[in-house]
Amino acid sequence: MDVVLDGDVAELFASGKKKLKPVIFSHGLVCMGVSYSGILKDLASHGYIVFALNHQDGSGLYTEKRDGTPVVWTR
Repeated sequence: MDVVLDGDVAELFASGKKKLKPVIFSHGLVCMGVSYSGILKDLASHGYIVFALNHQDGSGLYTEKRDGTPVVWTR
């Protein structure tokens, strides 16, 4: 599969020439989605729309609630 630049990708999908393929990414224990940003950006460059979740159940290294309260791994 050819790698294309961000602007080219947006044009392909906006025109309907290509369909977005969703990927739901769930990080491992004591980590967070941003730790995998290089891999996730690479997936996006190949036409995937990537949803990277940060868990708020205490299993992630760090995230924030909607009000900004930090949720930090404590186990």
